[in-house]
Amino acid sequence: MRIAVASFQHETNTFSPRPTEYADYLQEDSWPGLLLGEDVCRVLAGLNIASEGFIQAARQQGHSIVPVNWCSAEPGGKVTDETFERIMQLVLDGIRQAGEIDALFLDLHGAMVSESYDDGEGEVVRRIRAAFGEQLPIVASLDFHANLSEAFVSQIDAMAVYRTYPHLDMADTGARCMALLEQQQAQQPLYKAFIQIPYLIPLSSQHTGSAPNVALFEALSELEATPGISNIEFAMGFPAADIPDSGASIAVFGNDRQQVEAVCRQFYDRVLAAEGQYTDNLMSTAQALDLSRSLQSNAPVVLADVQDNSGAGASSDTTGMLADLMAGGAQKTIVAVLADGAAAAAAHRAGAGAVIDLALGGQSGVAGLGPCEGRFEVMAVADGNFTCVGDMYAGCEVKIGPMALLKVVADTCDIQIIVSTERYACTDLAVYTHVGINPLEYALLVVKSTVHFRAAFEPISDHILSVAAPGLHPCQLGKLKYQKLRSHVRLGPCGPVHMSATDPA
Repeated sequence: MRIAVASFQHETNTFSPRPTEYADYLQEDSWPGLLLGEDVCRVLAGLNIASEGFIQAARQQGHSIVPVNWCSAEPGGKVTDETFERIMQLVLDGIRQAGEIDALFLDLHGAMVSESYDDGEGEVVRRIRAAFGEQLPIVASLDFHANLSEAFVSQIDAMAVYRTYPHLDMADTGARCMALLEQQQAQQPLYKAFIQIPYLIPLSSQHTGSAPNVALFEALSELEATPGISNIEFAMGFPAADIPDSGASIAVFGNDRQQVEAVCRQFYDRVLAAEGQYTDNLMSTAQALDLSRSLQSNAPVVLADVQDNSGAGASSDTTGMLADLMAGGAQKTIVAVLADGAAAAAAHRAGAGAVIDLALGGQSGVAGLGPCEGRFEVMAVADGNFTCVGDMYAGCEVKIGPMALLKVVADTCDIQIIVSTERYACTDLAVYTHVGINPLEYALLVVKSTVHFRAAFEPISDHILSVAAPGLHPCQLGKLKYQKLRSHVRLGPCGPVHMSATDPA
């Protein structure tokens, strides 16, 4: 086959006031900026990215690849209409210029919301179908946090969703898409079943190494071996999106209609039965500090600032947890990574060894939470360009602008903060070595991340504590005021039932 490869990714946090612009797609952060043509194959080579996995698997099977584009922007607020239309046109023009193709692979996220489209991916595929017809085979890879819609599932021929969080299997998912495409071409007819889960799962409970998710994916693998079933896809959703289709869902594919529908119902029942097994493991900073002191661990204890995760659209500059750590007299503590370009610039001007007064962070607009004003010693400065070494992002070149390592000047605490210019979720240990320090020398590693950090941090820590400090990535879903979410969905496992304002009492 001659297969075109295209991409349009975004994880949209509709509770974030920061719009996602075209420039965000050009920005090189943990992943490359917008790629076109042969640069897709060249730049993504060897990286844990779905497009790379698909390309390598396709070539191994003797297929020809026509790279159109690859693009992803750091999670944030809604994609502006101008940005959506510009990238959509780029994708359509690229597919058209590819000439005669036998299939199309789409590297998508699944939780994109634009100013005009709540179901961004559904609109992407709708426009491709309108331009190139219903007969073109389309296979898509999707993020674990995809908010799938029936409209999207009905328009594609095959799809695969990441099965790990942290996402260690992104490239593997792309390769799985290639196998599903070949299988779909060889086995007709194709049947699909799709169902949405009636409760939302916060990202802080979606770790696939924890209960009940371990058992759920074991059940998925067992059911997937059923004769007549091609694949089962379970997306846990991205609940920081106030849209009708927000939340977890199941899609089942196969050539036996009866089995497809039966297996979908069986796995749905497993997910419903697991609802009561989810636990809210969030605690306050004070509780986390007290617990960490009682653990007497020889390895660092990790405190995750789960609601200020830029990887879920947050600002990565909130200071609530920092203030609590200072008030609690935290010792041998390092916070990573707080985004404040002005502070980083001031540290670079002053140089290592200088003591400067700063109003650090707190520009995100989180209600009642401003900067942390104080005196800081500049311990080190760096350019913000480093290469990841962990399993998830190995080989990815990070470019987040000038960075600094600051130390709070106070007798009552021992706290350092890694500051960056651009947002960066703390997911790789290279961020520490980049500013010249060894994370193993600290008692507390405070990370602005929800789950992705676990891939790199679990091997160096015996204890991970999730902390609910103020931030723009909500994990306590029962507190949210959804406006567009469909009715009768529980806001968190066993949480309150959401009713639409237009729903009859």
